[in-house]
Amino acid sequence: MTLLADTLHSDFLAMLGETLEVVVRGDQIAVLTPADYPDGDGVVVQIVPTQAGFVVSDAGEGDARLVAVGPGQRAIGPLAGAICRRHGASFDGGRVVARVGEAQEVVAACWRVAQASVAIAEAATHHRPPRTRERELTDLVASSISALRLSVEREHDLLGASGHTYKASLYVPEREAVIEPIGGEKAWNVASAVYVEFGDLRDVNGYQLIAVIDDREQAPGEEVARLLRQVGVVARLSQADQWLAGLARDKLV
Repeated sequence: MTLLADTLHSDFLAMLGETLEVVVRGDQIAVLTPADYPDGDGVVVQIVPTQAGFVVSDAGEGDARLVAVGPGQRAIGPLAGAICRRHGASFDGGRVVARVGEAQEVVAACWRVAQASVAIAEAATHHRPPRTRERELTDLVASSISALRLSVEREHDLLGASGHTYKASLYVPEREAVIEPIGGEKAWNVASAVYVEFGDLRDVNGYQLIAVIDDREQAPGEEVARLLRQVGVVARLSQADQWLAGLARDKLV
């Protein structure tokens, strides 16, 4: 178990470049990730080895923070489930859970669970009708691509090199292009999830991986663009004419 913890620590540092803690607690491992809840507490993810692989969870911490101050589990349940699915996890008994079969998949699963847990906790203050600003951004990008007479599929399932299936926000089959709009109040959280997605997809099938940053009003910090440039093409909504022209001729760069 200690050897596995040491390996996870090295893998996390390689992936995120952040200081974190990995601690063995009996028959499980606890990871203090770089993610934070709205109250400033760090997100701790638990890893439990099983005969089938590993179970990664937030131990219900995201939901606990939500129920204490938010609309409650009954009201937020469907939203929590949708949040978990977006991050490649499930919402099970108030916990964010991801199950993986191999040790090399654990780090990515930990980060997905942490991001989903934060998003659920934040739903207490950001619980809004289904048509959010982020959805409006996705609609805008989709309609711009459709104007090129290219088909656009939403929530399209794509299999990563790890064997995990992602739901691409937008997929253009004629160009094998995966497009993820990035914007809103929590752009870094969205970008972090896209970083994991693109990192797993970039060696599969030659996909074009495009992150479209919403810079119409207040653009996300430059660190968002730097993060995403490591795994894909970063485009800006204000320069849509340029990247749409590249997509039309199937040559973004």
